[in-house]
Amino acid sequence: MEEYQTDEQQIAALKNWWQQYGRSLLTGVVLALALVFGWRAWQSHQSTESETAALQYQSIVAAFETARDAEEASDAKASASVTLKTLVEKLQSEYPGSVYSHLAGFYLAKHGMSQADYDVAVEQLSWVKDTAKDEAIVATATQRLARVLWAKEDVAGAQAVLEDVSVPAYQAVIAELKGDLYLASGEPLKARVAYQEAKNSEFSVRPFVELKLNDLSE
Repeated sequence: MEEYQTDEQQIAALKNWWQQYGRSLLTGVVLALALVFGWRAWQSHQSTESETAALQYQSIVAAFETARDAEEASDAKASASVTLKTLVEKLQSEYPGSVYSHLAGFYLAKHGMSQADYDVAVEQLSWVKDTAKDEAIVATATQRLARVLWAKEDVAGAQAVLEDVSVPAYQAVIAELKGDLYLASGEPLKARVAYQEAKNSEFSVRPFVELKLNDLSE
Protein backbone atom coordinates (compact mmCIF):
# COMPACT_ATOMS: atom_id res chain seq x y z
CA MET A 1 0.00 0.00 0.00
CA GLU A 2 2.90 2.31 0.85
CA GLU A 3 4.44 1.62 -2.59
CA TYR A 4 1.10 2.41 -4.30
CA GLN A 5 0.82 5.69 -2.40
CA THR A 6 4.38 6.58 -3.37
CA ASP A 7 3.66 5.97 -7.06
CA GLU A 8 0.45 7.93 -6.77
CA GLN A 9 2.32 10.79 -5.18
CA GLN A 10 4.92 10.71 -7.91
CA ILE A 11 2.25 10.86 -10.61
CA ALA A 12 0.52 13.72 -8.86
CA ALA A 13 3.80 15.60 -8.54
CA LEU A 14 4.54 15.03 -12.24
CA LYS A 15 1.10 16.32 -13.21
CA ASN A 16 1.57 19.34 -11.01
CA TRP A 17 5.01 20.05 -12.54
CA TRP A 18 3.64 19.69 -16.06
CA GLN A 19 0.85 22.15 -15.32
CA GLN A 20 3.39 24.68 -14.07
CA TYR A 21 6.21 24.21 -16.57
CA GLY A 22 5.04 21.92 -19.35
CA ARG A 23 3.70 24.60 -21.68
CA SER A 24 6.81 26.73 -21.30
CA LEU A 25 9.02 23.74 -22.01
CA LEU A 26 6.95 22.75 -25.06
CA THR A 27 7.05 26.31 -26.36
CA GLY A 28 10.82 26.41 -25.92
CA VAL A 29 11.27 23.15 -27.80
CA VAL A 30 9.03 24.34 -30.63
CA LEU A 31 10.92 27.62 -30.89
CA ALA A 32 14.28 25.83 -30.86
CA LEU A 33 13.15 23.50 -33.65
CA ALA A 34 11.78 26.45 -35.61
CA LEU A 35 15.12 28.26 -35.31
CA VAL A 36 17.09 25.20 -36.42
CA PHE A 37 14.89 24.42 -39.41
CA GLY A 38 14.48 28.12 -40.21
CA TRP A 39 18.26 28.58 -40.28
CA ARG A 40 18.68 25.54 -42.52
CA ALA A 41 15.94 26.79 -44.86
CA TRP A 42 17.56 30.24 -44.99
CA GLN A 43 20.95 28.71 -45.79
CA SER A 44 19.38 26.58 -48.52
CA HIS A 45 17.62 29.65 -49.92
CA GLN A 46 20.85 31.65 -49.92
CA SER A 47 22.71 28.83 -51.65
CA THR A 48 20.00 28.55 -54.31
CA GLU A 49 20.02 32.31 -54.88
CA SER A 50 23.81 32.35 -55.22
CA GLU A 51 23.74 29.49 -57.73
CA THR A 52 21.01 31.18 -59.78
CA ALA A 53 22.87 34.51 -59.77
CA ALA A 54 26.06 32.72 -60.83
CA LEU A 55 24.30 31.07 -63.77
CA GLN A 56 22.86 34.41 -64.87
CA TYR A 57 26.30 35.96 -64.55
CA GLN A 58 27.78 33.30 -66.84
CA SER A 59 25.16 34.21 -69.44
CA ILE A 60 26.18 37.86 -69.10
CA VAL A 61 29.85 37.05 -69.68
CA ALA A 62 28.90 35.09 -72.80
CA ALA A 63 26.68 37.95 -74.04
CA PHE A 64 29.50 40.44 -73.44
CA GLU A 65 31.94 38.34 -75.45
CA THR A 66 29.41 37.98 -78.27
CA ALA A 67 28.82 41.73 -78.36
CA ARG A 68 32.56 42.41 -78.22
CA ASP A 69 33.41 40.04 -81.06
CA ALA A 70 30.54 40.96 -83.37
CA GLU A 71 31.27 43.18 -86.35
CA GLU A 72 30.85 46.87 -85.63
CA ALA A 73 27.57 48.47 -86.71
CA SER A 74 26.13 45.03 -87.48
CA ASP A 75 22.71 43.65 -86.56
CA ALA A 76 24.45 40.91 -84.58
CA LYS A 77 26.28 43.46 -82.44
CA ALA A 78 23.14 45.50 -81.84
CA SER A 79 21.22 42.39 -80.83
CA ALA A 80 24.01 41.20 -78.53
CA SER A 81 24.19 44.64 -76.91
CA VAL A 82 20.47 44.59 -76.16
CA THR A 83 20.74 41.06 -74.77
CA LEU A 84 23.65 42.05 -72.53
CA LYS A 85 21.83 45.08 -71.14
CA THR A 86 18.65 43.08 -70.53
CA LEU A 87 20.50 40.29 -68.71
CA VAL A 88 22.44 42.71 -66.52
CA GLU A 89 19.34 44.68 -65.56
CA LYS A 90 17.49 41.45 -64.74
CA LEU A 91 20.29 40.19 -62.51
CA GLN A 92 20.63 43.51 -60.72
CA SER A 93 16.88 43.71 -60.19
CA GLU A 94 16.55 40.19 -58.78
CA TYR A 95 19.80 40.02 -56.80
CA PRO A 96 20.90 43.62 -56.11
CA GLY A 97 23.11 42.63 -53.18
CA SER A 98 24.96 39.86 -55.00
CA VAL A 99 28.58 40.31 -55.98
CA TYR A 100 27.59 38.90 -59.37
CA SER A 101 25.35 41.93 -59.92
CA HIS A 102 28.28 44.24 -59.28
CA LEU A 103 30.63 42.31 -61.55
CA ALA A 104 27.93 42.34 -64.22
CA GLY A 105 27.81 46.11 -63.86
CA PHE A 106 31.51 46.26 -64.70
CA TYR A 107 30.88 44.27 -67.89
CA LEU A 108 28.04 46.52 -69.03
CA ALA A 109 30.08 49.64 -68.22
CA LYS A 110 33.02 48.27 -70.20
CA HIS A 111 30.75 47.53 -73.14
CA GLY A 112 29.29 51.03 -72.89
CA MET A 113 32.76 52.56 -73.04
CA SER A 114 33.65 50.46 -76.09
CA GLN A 115 30.60 51.95 -77.82
CA ALA A 116 31.32 55.47 -76.55
CA ASP A 117 28.08 55.22 -74.57
CA TYR A 118 29.39 57.05 -71.53
CA ASP A 119 25.98 57.43 -69.92
CA VAL A 120 25.57 53.66 -69.57
CA ALA A 121 29.06 53.38 -68.10
CA VAL A 122 28.40 56.19 -65.61
CA GLU A 123 25.06 54.68 -64.61
CA GLN A 124 26.50 51.21 -64.01
CA LEU A 125 29.66 52.28 -62.20
CA SER A 126 27.70 54.70 -60.01
CA TRP A 127 25.28 51.92 -59.09
CA VAL A 128 28.09 49.54 -58.20
CA LYS A 129 29.89 52.21 -56.17
CA ASP A 130 26.75 53.04 -54.20
CA THR A 131 25.46 49.51 -53.56
CA ALA A 132 28.49 47.23 -53.17
CA LYS A 133 29.71 46.29 -49.70
CA ASP A 134 33.12 44.96 -50.69
CA GLU A 135 35.59 47.85 -50.41
CA ALA A 136 37.75 46.56 -53.27
CA ILE A 137 34.74 46.52 -55.61
CA VAL A 138 33.72 50.00 -54.43
CA ALA A 139 37.24 51.36 -54.97
CA THR A 140 37.47 49.78 -58.41
CA ALA A 141 34.09 51.18 -59.44
CA THR A 142 35.02 54.62 -58.13
CA GLN A 143 38.30 54.96 -60.01
CA ARG A 144 36.71 53.61 -63.20
CA LEU A 145 33.86 56.06 -62.81
CA ALA A 146 36.37 58.90 -62.47
CA ARG A 147 38.03 57.83 -65.72
CA VAL A 148 34.68 57.76 -67.53
CA LEU A 149 33.81 61.23 -66.26
CA TRP A 150 37.24 62.40 -67.39
CA ALA A 151 36.52 60.94 -70.82
CA LYS A 152 33.33 63.00 -70.80
CA GLU A 153 35.51 66.04 -70.03
CA ASP A 154 33.97 66.36 -66.58
CA VAL A 155 37.26 66.74 -64.73
CA ALA A 156 35.67 68.38 -61.69
CA GLY A 157 33.18 65.53 -61.38
CA ALA A 158 35.98 62.98 -61.63
CA GLN A 159 37.96 64.74 -58.91
CA ALA A 160 34.92 64.85 -56.63
CA VAL A 161 34.30 61.13 -57.04
CA LEU A 162 37.85 60.25 -56.01
CA GLU A 163 37.50 62.03 -52.67
CA ASP A 164 35.35 59.11 -51.46
CA VAL A 165 38.10 56.50 -51.80
CA SER A 166 40.03 55.62 -48.63
CA VAL A 167 41.15 52.04 -49.26
CA PRO A 168 44.89 51.77 -48.53
CA ALA A 169 45.55 49.17 -51.23
CA TYR A 170 44.20 51.61 -53.83
CA GLN A 171 46.09 54.63 -52.51
CA ALA A 172 48.72 54.61 -55.26
CA VAL A 173 46.37 54.21 -58.22
CA ILE A 174 43.99 56.86 -56.87
CA ALA A 175 46.81 59.30 -56.16
CA GLU A 176 48.20 58.86 -59.67
CA LEU A 177 44.77 59.38 -61.19
CA LYS A 178 44.33 62.51 -59.10
CA GLY A 179 47.66 63.72 -60.50
CA ASP A 180 46.45 63.09 -64.04
CA LEU A 181 43.28 65.05 -63.35
CA TYR A 182 45.18 67.96 -61.79
CA LEU A 183 47.42 68.05 -64.84
CA ALA A 184 44.38 67.98 -67.13
CA SER A 185 42.89 70.93 -65.26
CA GLY A 186 46.11 72.97 -65.49
CA GLU A 187 47.36 72.49 -61.92
CA PRO A 188 50.88 71.02 -62.28
CA LEU A 189 51.95 71.75 -58.70
CA LYS A 190 49.05 69.75 -57.28
CA ALA A 191 49.72 67.07 -59.88
CA ARG A 192 53.31 66.75 -58.69
CA VAL A 193 52.19 66.35 -55.05
CA ALA A 194 49.72 63.63 -56.08
CA TYR A 195 52.31 61.78 -58.19
CA GLN A 196 54.76 61.93 -55.31
CA GLU A 197 52.14 60.45 -53.02
CA ALA A 198 51.59 57.63 -55.50
CA LYS A 199 55.32 56.99 -55.74
CA ASN A 200 55.79 56.94 -51.94
CA SER A 201 52.85 54.63 -51.27
CA GLU A 202 53.75 51.23 -49.87
CA PHE A 203 51.32 49.79 -52.41
CA SER A 204 52.91 51.56 -55.34
CA VAL A 205 53.29 49.43 -58.44
CA ARG A 206 52.73 52.27 -60.88
CA PRO A 207 55.54 52.11 -63.47
CA PHE A 208 54.88 55.50 -65.08
CA VAL A 209 54.67 57.66 -61.97
CA GLU A 210 58.42 58.33 -62.01
CA LEU A 211 58.22 59.38 -65.68
CA LYS A 212 55.35 61.74 -64.93
CA LEU A 213 57.30 63.31 -62.08
CA ASN A 214 60.33 63.73 -64.31
CA ASP A 215 58.21 65.40 -66.99
CA LEU A 216 56.96 67.92 -64.44
CA SER A 217 60.53 68.64 -63.31
CA GLU A 218 61.74 69.55 -66.76
